Amino acid sequence: MRSSQNSWWCAQGDCRLDARQIRRTDSGPLAFAHASEGHILPFMEVLCDRVRATIRPVLWGDQFRRTDELFGRALARVMAHELYHILGRRAGTATQGLPGTRCRVRS
Repeated sequence: MRSSQNSWWCAQGDCRLDARQIRRTDSGPLAFAHASEGHILPFMEVLCDRVRATIRPVLWGDQFRRTDELFGRALARVMAHELYHILGRRAGTATQGLPGTRCRVRS
């Protein structure tokens, strides 16, 4: 497992997407904001293997020519979701609205 770190975020796993099949990963969060003693800290961890395993099965045809763009967009959305928690100092995930957004595929 590789790790890449910045001052406010850390990426775990393989943060590249290509046409190869991906081994299913366990279900769970795609990323999380760190907390200490009930306080949200300004750090997040992105689990790239889970993000890849989530979007790879729905890619097809010409989309494989744009994997960098599509994977980057997915990572940006995951990170935006975590920023919502960090900036709003909110733990957990709601079932509706921005904090409860689910991944959807559009053609």
